[in-house]
Amino acid sequence: MVHVMAPFRALWLRFPVLPAVALILAACCVYVYLHGTNKRMDRFLVAVTLTVPGHILVMAGAVWTAHIHPQKLDLFVYWIDMLSGFEPSFALGRIVLSHMSMVVLLAVTYQLLPLAMVAVFGGYLWHRPEQEAMDMVTVLVLNLALSVPFYLLFPVCGPAYAFPGFPALPAGPVVPHTILLNAPPNGVPSIHFSTAMLVFWYGRKLPFGWWIGGGYLALTAVSTLASGEHYLFDLLVTVPYAVMILALGNFIARRRRAPSGVIMIPT
Repeated sequence: MVHVMAPFRALWLRFPVLPAVALILAACCVYVYLHGTNKRMDRFLVAVTLTVPGHILVMAGAVWTAHIHPQKLDLFVYWIDMLSGFEPSFALGRIVLSHMSMVVLLAVTYQLLPLAMVAVFGGYLWHRPEQEAMDMVTVLVLNLALSVPFYLLFPVCGPAYAFPGFPALPAGPVVPHTILLNAPPNGVPSIHFSTAMLVFWYGRKLPFGWWIGGGYLALTAVSTLASGEHYLFDLLVTVPYAVMILALGNFIARRRRAPSGVIMIPT
């Protein structure tokens, strides 16, 4: 099964994002040339320009944690998933592998994380008050930055790394214990899923945002599982993580807007 899965995983994890970002930058430059620039366009250009290096920086942090915690907890998480009677990641992986169109769709979805953030930010710049757009940036940055400490506290890589035959189930019973894996422990929380939840949360206030954000959220959930990047446990614990990030980001935004010396009491 490994030789079948390998090309699909290569597509899943290496689908080019840079050309799409370059296309958006080119479109912005044409707009500026034809219509001139303004404050909102300036902010959007900065966001697009920083998308790729910011994404690379977060991934580098995840790789760094792999050297800090070579022992991973994947078998414990696999055992927790199996308490439901089956392993969703393996089941979805086998289904998706038999449909190349699904592989391509989910591969593209998996790589849309940077562009989804840019898209919802741009939507807020043009359809919502500017302060709301900047508050959203605080939440999205926290979402990425605070993931690294969690990777250190609970190192999990994903079923495709812990089980070389993925999506085929292991032949025998799995006894939970720490294992040595040379891969980034960026499983808990799932930043792809937390970002998709935040994009849906903010996007619901934009035209067609409820449907586009909901579709992106659903496809991201399936993609993270079927690709072997995450267990179902990862996605479940990501929900309270995203809620915490949203609350913390909103608290910081209120404090930033409060006059000096005034303490904001949440209501």
